[in-house]
Amino acid sequence: AVDNKLTSLPSGKPWPATLETIFLQGNAGLTALPSELAKLSSLKRCNIGAAGPADLIEKLQDISLEKPDGIFWDPEGKMIKPEDRPKPKKQDSRGKRSNSPGKARPGNSSARGSSPKRGASPGKRAASPGKSRPGK
Repeated sequence: AVDNKLTSLPSGKPWPATLETIFLQGNAGLTALPSELAKLSSLKRCNIGAAGPADLIEKLQDISLEKPDGIFWDPEGKMIKPEDRPKPKKQDSRGKRSNSPGKARPGNSSARGSSPKRGASPGKRAASPGKSRPGK
């Protein structure tokens, strides 16, 4: 169905579960895709051009690239293989993504002043070598 001037695809009916390839690029009039395409678990090769919506494009990419021999072409026509996928960001032990800008972490300075360092008691400070504490 490449470059066939398609403007729509059948919607509301199941697509064959064994479908492995969809090539729809070059159909400028095709701007929407049926949501049923997201159920094509056998999909390996997918080029849908700029047809959307974005969440469906992302789902089709995920389905295609789950397979070791899967290939997905992005809306600009760039071929993506499973090994080309961006790696997900690592999460810390609390399940939150690291490298989150704009959020203060415990032990870091905040707008109200600095917090005590981990391991130090809030009310006590270690004496500097060579200096005596007042009153002793």
